[in-house]
Amino acid sequence: MEWTLIPLGFLLLFFLIRRNRGSASRRALMERDEKVVAALKPVYDAMEANQAPDKDVVQKLAEQVEIRSMLYRLLDQAGLAYLFPEKFVNHEAAAASDLAFYLLHPAELGEVAEEMAYLGPIEKGWERLGEPMVLTYHLFTFRHKTGETVAGVAGPVIDDDPPYAPSRCTMSFYDTIDSMTHVEHVAKVHDSQWPGVAQRLFGEA
Repeated sequence: MEWTLIPLGFLLLFFLIRRNRGSASRRALMERDEKVVAALKPVYDAMEANQAPDKDVVQKLAEQVEIRSMLYRLLDQAGLAYLFPEKFVNHEAAAASDLAFYLLHPAELGEVAEEMAYLGPIEKGWERLGEPMVLTYHLFTFRHKTGETVAGVAGPVIDDDPPYAPSRCTMSFYDTIDSMTHVEHVAKVHDSQWPGVAQRLFGEA
C-alpha cells in the first residue's frame, strides 16, 4: 500500500524550505527541526519500507510533548492516525505540543519546557465579512530559565477545527503569569499575531 509518498514528500519539502544558510533564523529553525525529525526516524523509516510503524513506538513518541504534533500530522497524512494514542487526540494535548515545539526554537527557550501546566481555554470573538467566528486559545504556564513561572499561548482553534489543525498564533512573551490576567495574556498574543494571520488566511485583518 503506497501511503508513504505524501508524508515523506511533505517532510522533504518542509526541510528544503529551511535550507537557506544565509539566515541565522533559518539555521536556528533547521537546528530545532532536525532534532524532531531524528526523533521521528523510526516512524518514517517504517513508512518508507511500506510498513505500519510499531504502535508501541508511536505511543512512546507521543508521550514526548515537543514532537507530538509533528508525529500526529505525519501519521494523519499517511492515513495512519489510528495508531496515535487516543488520549492525546484533543485540543489540550495538541496545544501543549505546539507550544512546546515553538519553545524548542533556539531563539526562544531553546529546550523542552519544564513544569508546563494547562490553565484552560480562552475564547476571542472575531467577525469575518460580518459573520461571527470563535477563536479559542489555550493558556499554559511553564518554568523559564530564570526560575520564574511564565505564560505561553497556543492556538487559536477556529470554530470547529479538529485537534492538530495548523497552529497559527502560538507564542510566548515570557511574561510572568501574575503580571496580568489570563484574558490579558491571551489578548496580548492575539493582538500581536492574529491581524497578520487573518490577512493571510482571509485577506482581511
